[in-house]
Amino acid sequence: MSEKDAYWFKHDGNARNDLNMIKLRRRGGLEAIGLFWCVIEMLRESEAHELPINDIDDICYELRCENKIFDYLFNCNLLVKNDNVFYSESLKNRMFKLDEIKEKRRIAGSKGGKAKARPKQTKANAKQMLSDKIRKEEIRKEENIVKKKNKQLLTSEEVEEIYSFYPRKEGKANGIKKLLKLKEGETTKEIIIEKVKQYAKAVSDRDKKFIAIFSTWCNGESWNDEYETQPEQTKKPEIKYNLPDFL
Repeated sequence: MSEKDAYWFKHDGNARNDLNMIKLRRRGGLEAIGLFWCVIEMLRESEAHELPINDIDDICYELRCENKIFDYLFNCNLLVKNDNVFYSESLKNRMFKLDEIKEKRRIAGSKGGKAKARPKQTKANAKQMLSDKIRKEEIRKEENIVKKKNKQLLTSEEVEEIYSFYPRKEGKANGIKKLLKLKEGETTKEIIIEKVKQYAKAVSDRDKKFIAIFSTWCNGESWNDEYETQPEQTKKPEIKYNLPDFL
């Protein structure tokens, strides 16, 4: 990336009001917002505006943040995983528009002797090149959408494992149906299991009728919620009194 390109970065003035940004701020606070923009800068500087998924641990170490905060960027649909890389669709679209502008300027700047000799041919070639580039990007987007739609997140065995941790064994069938519909990128198995365990601990002292059935919890995607658990109380030692034999 040239020094001149480094200064070009379009940023919506009302980005903080985007629904996905609001979700991110609710879950991870301003730390998550700051992380998002740092990652966007890294993607802007990278080739094809993509980074390997295996680099996430190193990025978290470099930016001094926890991996769970980074996961929020995927859960809030601000970043996308595709095979072994991740990226921002919004950034890619912006950079694609920038490439279009550069291509048009390059074509305009190249108009000289060759353009005067064959103006119609040059214009036709330039349009064809731009059209081919746009079509390739459209095909790639369509392929990514198909992959995301068709790749199931959980197996039946993993869903049964999640259900085993849930505190109320009602609504199993509909709950499992919801989990089996989840696709990769929407959340992770580890997050769901951790949230099920947190919820079970949070409602451990409730009457059963006040605990959501499994299907309600799943259909509400409650693995995105935060739960407060009460600290375990230490049991007071039982005091025994020695009574006289005649009593």
